[in-house]
Amino acid sequence: MAPMANKGSTLIKHYINNGQSGNTQMKNTSLLLHGHTPHGTGLLQRLGCCSLPALAAASLLLAGAAHAKNNDWERVSLGPGGDNPSEITTTLPDGSTRTLRPSCSGGPLPIEGGVTQASTEYAFFVQKGNPNKVLISLDGGGACWDEASCLLSPLRPDLFGGRSTYSPIVDETSASLAQAGGILDTGNAKNPYKNYTKVFVPYCTGDIHWGSQDTTYNSALAGLPLGDWKIYHRGTDNLLAVLDQLADNGIDVGGAKNITVAGASAGGYGANLAFAYVAEMASHKARLHLIADSSVGVIDNPAALPGTPPLPFYNTAIYSATGDANWGVEQNLPSWVFGEPADVQQFLQEGSDNPLGFLPSLFQALSEYKPKANLASITPNTDSVQIGFYALMKSAAPDGENPVPQWYSAMAAITAATASLPNYRFFIDNGSCHTYIFTENFYSQGVADWISAMVKPGKAWDSVDAGFPNPAAFPDCPALPR
Repeated sequence: MAPMANKGSTLIKHYINNGQSGNTQMKNTSLLLHGHTPHGTGLLQRLGCCSLPALAAASLLLAGAAHAKNNDWERVSLGPGGDNPSEITTTLPDGSTRTLRPSCSGGPLPIEGGVTQASTEYAFFVQKGNPNKVLISLDGGGACWDEASCLLSPLRPDLFGGRSTYSPIVDETSASLAQAGGILDTGNAKNPYKNYTKVFVPYCTGDIHWGSQDTTYNSALAGLPLGDWKIYHRGTDNLLAVLDQLADNGIDVGGAKNITVAGASAGGYGANLAFAYVAEMASHKARLHLIADSSVGVIDNPAALPGTPPLPFYNTAIYSATGDANWGVEQNLPSWVFGEPADVQQFLQEGSDNPLGFLPSLFQALSEYKPKANLASITPNTDSVQIGFYALMKSAAPDGENPVPQWYSAMAAITAATASLPNYRFFIDNGSCHTYIFTENFYSQGVADWISAMVKPGKAWDSVDAGFPNPAAFPDCPALPR
């Protein structure tokens, strides 16, 4: 199909200039979330709601078949998942053992005349390069945390702007990854990771790679006649299974001298957690880097709205003092960073009390754990997809406020709270295009040079802030097939 222009400025400019709010704002929430303005202009067509295959398909228009010959990826299956997974017993760096059950979500998918369970098979990909340099990248693909997002959105995407809120399957292939852009592009001389050994961690669990829990959702609460439906939120099981299997696939993390853990969108949140595990596997002499792309953690209203109750997302998905959060995150925060179980509970409870402070606290814990590592976050100042998910979270507790300035205010506060960490830097771009590290925006917007300065010893590496959004100067987002 012909590619569709992805310009984020039209609706964003309308929000900024006109202060749209109230019922009209909420009416357009699902449109804002998935890439359509009321006038049909694509706003959020990024990564198929953050998944890599759409990007790979777009890059096929630009890259020749010969490029793939020098860019071979090997697919490694970790079993069928679901209720009959291939169990993997692994030993964690603290000496404890854990049984992993890798799986995709098993979410519902429409078929002619009915509904079927999505494939639960999980797999990852490796590309051999310099064994002393390792890049571990985590894919994005939205999120789900309740009956509406986990069950209704895959079956009635028309109610969510045309797309499910999450990707339920591993839809990458060795061929699609061979045509990927950004940090995975071995054919671009400006790519600081061109010759690295690369590991690609797909995402299909709806839990931003943080989950280890099977949660049964009542479809009736979403107006569906499916009865109870189990979603396998096993993102951390998948991640740890990948790390367990690297040595068997010829990748020695402990022997590497330079290691980067990077993720985009949901994968950016996952990279924060993955870094804690990878860093503990690495040699104490290794140079360590973390890149969290388009994942700044606006999961509550900004503090500028006094008296507003917290949005329910954090307590529904991540942590609840009553123990009924849907993702099972608590067991996945490693002791060598977050302390004993009581310390982990306190850390998560503080996030519940102040959801906007959760990500800065997470970066602080990682900074104190590895003070010589470089920690980086990247975001546009009007990220269309992040704003869309924030608007979806707000739809559970609508307040009639314009989500765009609210999101910007919260993003700026989160970044400022984290900026005091000595080994943390941020790159805030002017624009609305969601994600950089798997797209050509990695090069066109100056991010590649900034990351190169981070990776190379002796280079000046400073934060970059485009300031308040200027929609008139927003760059065009890459054209993606629709």
